[in-house]
Amino acid sequence: AREPREFLHTRRARLCTRRSLDVENVTAKLVARTEARRAKDFARADAIREELAHLGVEIMDTPHSTDWRITE
Repeated sequence: AREPREFLHTRRARLCTRRSLDVENVTAKLVARTEARRAKDFARADAIREELAHLGVEIMDTPHSTDWRITE
């Protein structure tokens, strides 16, 4: 049996392929959003979140990191 985290990453990759989403582009946008939040540029961080939401990407912030998934 696979680890749950491995399963979720595989599933996310499959959904990205199905929707023609570039994982590297999503990752780059997440990095830019993290940098904007760190600089307290919340308008830019929110704009990036909105842009990703339009692509079908849901951002999940935790106290220690940010993860994402494809909405269905």
